[in-house]
Amino acid sequence: MKFHSVISTIVALNTAAPQGVLAVSSTQKLRRRLQNNPCVLLFKHVMTGLESSEEHVDCFDPQTEEYLQIANENGAEKDLLKMFRANKIFSGQSTIQQNGAYIDENNILHINDVGNAQFGINTAANNRGRDRGRTIGRQLSTIGDKEMLAIKVDAPDSDTTSSKAFISDSWFGTSGDPVNFKSQMEACSYDSFTVNPATGSDTGVNFDTDGVYTVSIQQTVNGVADSTVRNAVVSQAQTDLGNLQSQYDHVMLCLPPGTSGGWIAYAYINWYLSVYNNNWCNYPSAQMHEIGHNIGLGHSGEGATYDDQSGMMGYSYSQDDGPLMCFNGPKNWQLGWYQDKQYDLTNTASYEGKLYGIADYEGTGNDDYVLLRFQDGANDYYISFNRQDGINVGTVEGRNQVLVHRRASGTGYAQSNLVAKLNAGQQYNQASLPITVNSIDLSATPAFASVTIGTVTDEPTAPPTEPPTQGPTPSPTHQPTPEPTPSPTFQPVPAPTVTPTPAPTPAPTSAPTPAPTPAPTPSPTFQPV
Repeated sequence: MKFHSVISTIVALNTAAPQGVLAVSSTQKLRRRLQNNPCVLLFKHVMTGLESSEEHVDCFDPQTEEYLQIANENGAEKDLLKMFRANKIFSGQSTIQQNGAYIDENNILHINDVGNAQFGINTAANNRGRDRGRTIGRQLSTIGDKEMLAIKVDAPDSDTTSSKAFISDSWFGTSGDPVNFKSQMEACSYDSFTVNPATGSDTGVNFDTDGVYTVSIQQTVNGVADSTVRNAVVSQAQTDLGNLQSQYDHVMLCLPPGTSGGWIAYAYINWYLSVYNNNWCNYPSAQMHEIGHNIGLGHSGEGATYDDQSGMMGYSYSQDDGPLMCFNGPKNWQLGWYQDKQYDLTNTASYEGKLYGIADYEGTGNDDYVLLRFQDGANDYYISFNRQDGINVGTVEGRNQVLVHRRASGTGYAQSNLVAKLNAGQQYNQASLPITVNSIDLSATPAFASVTIGTVTDEPTAPPTEPPTQGPTPSPTHQPTPEPTPSPTFQPVPAPTVTPTPAPTPAPTSAPTPAPTPAPTPSPTFQPV
């Protein structure tokens, strides 16, 4: 596998054919062209149903500004998807080119052998206003002011159903919609991610509705692939407004109904473009889900690809004003919106303390946390309290429970998995550190969960253990032994033995014996006679 570092024009052409044209029949020459320059690889998630999705790879040609599908012949698309998942190539950053690869009349790129393709890094400059000088392939920021444009489409046989005013209200709340993309993203991020509807002032085109522009295309819609319609819309929009990527942080295409296939919406990972099937352009959950992909978020699963309903990277809902919720633990850590209230236990043996919900982020103290994480081999575990309140009152799953999520280590693109929903008194033991929920107090202000990660020894146990072992042992053993032992042994033994023995023995033996014997004997014997 070969790599190049910049976008370049490296292609070996068949010498029997003119440059850029395959050596085929004259009819095919008009329909096919060689890939003359690298294109930017884009990883695409397509929501095909409320509980189903597909993954595909497209390639953006900076020269023609066309989006090319990757043909799956010889397993090319399948191989590229594997490389994406293994972090060998990156959406919006990696480029590909192969000698002999060609683009057919349907804008499908045919690559014979991915193993012999040349991969590189996209270094084309993006002259986007405040981000001037950044590269198009750089990871899109999750923080800052975002200028956004929604595009309504008029086609000969079908138009986007919603009016520009309704689309503007659904995305930006310009007519008072209580729950819209702007309101919920700014609420969840505590204004770290701020949304500004495009006005057209940068292009000299006056938008009569904030944030929404209507594109009229000649391409029909009914029964036509969404990719064909998308390319027609992007081409016409750039003719009308100039280069979209250099002017707007995010562009959302609201395609008319009638395209072929069953699909709801899709977005490119780490890229500015997302595409919606008609009315799905109006629903906050679909909007946040697809823009989430744009800024690098993967799906949130549980038993399937995206059935974790605790946050917006799971299912989407056909609701105009809900559900009112944000993102799950791994996504929140990746987004970086709560950095001062998150704690990494990777180099710590344990943790014990209170865990708060993101809805109470601003009401917590300096040493309080809304998110915990630790590394366990190739995976990271995230612990959060899914408080059902405020900005997260509409969370669909794991309400007021402590949630445990797992994902591949790191903070780049990756799918997360919900592995446990814990109540008070419950424990998760499938990671290197046990996760225990000691209690959950919903009556407190703010509500919290008391958790223990790992095994924590109570603080009072530590001080008594050290002093008694060191202090008392040397002192009694050393001092009492030398003093009491020599003193009683030396003094009492010699004194009693010498003094009492000689004195009593001589005195009674000599005195009583002589005195009684001479006196009584002569006196009674002499007088009676």
